[in-house]
Amino acid sequence: MNYTATRIQLIRKILCERFPFTFAGKGQPKKPLAIGIGEDLLLSLPEFGPLYIGKALSDYTSGLTYLREVTEGADRIDLRGQVSGVVTADEAKHAASRAAGIEHARMKEKPRAQVDAESAETVAC
Repeated sequence: MNYTATRIQLIRKILCERFPFTFAGKGQPKKPLAIGIGEDLLLSLPEFGPLYIGKALSDYTSGLTYLREVTEGADRIDLRGQVSGVVTADEAKHAASRAAGIEHARMKEKPRAQVDAESAETVAC
């Protein structure tokens, strides 16, 4: 893992520890985040700077677990875990489109992984 990826994972861990009502670990259910939460994070965690806060938020919000929760009318939450707006129809549509793209890419990769595994089995003889 490179420096950037390691730092992003560290920030995500800190987010879960410092804001447990807002951030969840990998694979755990996630709630849509308030619009502008990055600015609040910069005030709370200035030592990481806007670049790494942005990358950590992007990493957090780009996974299927998060994107599937961004549905029309769903509550958005702030750093205290309090409701701070709702997901609009356009935001939900955008999230669904991103999720579909991820799922499509995974389906394309799955057959390739199976072929590679089968090739490895025959070569291993």
